[in-house]
Amino acid sequence: KILEVGCGVGMDSASFAKAGAIVTGIDLTPRSIELATKQFEIYGLKGEFFVADAENLPFPEESFDIVYSFGVLHHTPNIRKAIDEIYRVLKPGGQVLIMLYNKDSVFFLWDIVFLERIIHGNLLRESIEDRLSRIEYTTSGAKPLVRVYTRKEARKLFCKFRNVNVKVFQLKKDDISIPFIEKLVKQAISDKLVYSLSRHLGWNLFIRGTK
Repeated sequence: KILEVGCGVGMDSASFAKAGAIVTGIDLTPRSIELATKQFEIYGLKGEFFVADAENLPFPEESFDIVYSFGVLHHTPNIRKAIDEIYRVLKPGGQVLIMLYNKDSVFFLWDIVFLERIIHGNLLRESIEDRLSRIEYTTSGAKPLVRVYTRKEARKLFCKFRNVNVKVFQLKKDDISIPFIEKLVKQAISDKLVYSLSRHLGWNLFIRGTK
């Protein structure tokens, strides 16, 4: 039994269902829940979807074997409360699988902090919170909350869980941007080196833990 927190239109949930999981998904957006439900109907998959808030999960204690959330909880105002809720609805021995944005990444430290804010002079024009909000695409013009975390901070957030493992990934050559010599750098850096760097300086933290 898998709960996806922030399921969107249900793409990952569909993969879980196709593999035989009993899927439940929640999302704040009614339209996303409508589309996820429709997708499951079209492909003949079994699953339940609800409009709900990660900080107040509408499920009894010890309901799920796995809680999964990819790129969602760093938008939550009270992430500690959301993680406490995840812990509550997991069965003993259940697994949490979460992706958060990495503060110690090339994208954040180099592209956003150094190049954009210092070199290009955006330090006083825009707050770091406003800049991070522009990472996410929105059609409404809203400024979504976006937070970034170090590996140490991620471990602290999931301190209730046992066997917490934090891995870093998601780095591409295009992310390594050095003004005036970009093409030269991309030619000089091998795919093997990019992969090696991604394990330390990638944009995504993937957290796994056991209740």
